[in-house]
Amino acid sequence: MEAAALSDEKFTAWSKGCVLYCHITSKVKDAPHAALPGEKDVAGFPTFLVLDAAGEVLVRHDGERSPDGFAKTVARAQEIVERRKKAAGGDVEARIALLLQRVRLKQRTLEEAMKELDSLKLADARLKELTFVVSFELGALTPDDAWTQLKALEVAADQRKELEARINNLAVMEACKAAARDVKERVAAGRKFLAMKKDGRIPTGNLEFPAFWRCILAYAEDAVDPAVYEEGLGILEEKYGGKPSAKSSFDAMKETLKRLKEAKGKTERKEY
Repeated sequence: MEAAALSDEKFTAWSKGCVLYCHITSKVKDAPHAALPGEKDVAGFPTFLVLDAAGEVLVRHDGERSPDGFAKTVARAQEIVERRKKAAGGDVEARIALLLQRVRLKQRTLEEAMKELDSLKLADARLKELTFVVSFELGALTPDDAWTQLKALEVAADQRKELEARINNLAVMEACKAAARDVKERVAAGRKFLAMKKDGRIPTGNLEFPAFWRCILAYAEDAVDPAVYEEGLGILEEKYGGKPSAKSSFDAMKETLKRLKEAKGKTERKEY
């Protein structure tokens, strides 16, 4: 990051409007703020958060790691600050939006969130929708169960699109935890992801999208399926192939595709 976005002149100019803090995680005894990652639910590095003056997380950065991407995340945080003011004034929709934001940041338990929902005295249909969202976000529903339930739920089109993205992104991240260092698990994840793809379940996250397709490539290579491998390679190359640092990786994948096509051709000739 130091050699990319953080050294960009645009970032330097933009950051003057913020108070920046970089926490260096280490095992040094008595290091300051050693418990901070645990307190802020940091699961990976680097993690970018926007905090308020009291130290509460307003939003996690999940967009592009660029000056423009960071600026958009801070703008979202500023919207949350304004939403707090509306919620304090009794605006029900602002209270709902604020609750969902805190739920997604795991700043509420399921019991606390449900109690807050009940206090809003919502219509049955709206309460059912929000109960579903809260239950999913706080882990009371698996991504697959949530996907099934969402199909039967009446929600606005934009809300459905957002929920589908969150469900699919979580499904991918959960499957990838086991697949990170184990080839067999990566192949199994790829098989699951291929089934998700056929069901129209494509993740949208910056981390989830490439992980989804890379696991599908692992499955296609193991199954000697050049058609699936070529499709995944094409999608990844279209999105990331322009980066000079990715050239060697894509060259290797193209060699794998060539090998798969040759192996598939030999098998088909034997069967003939």
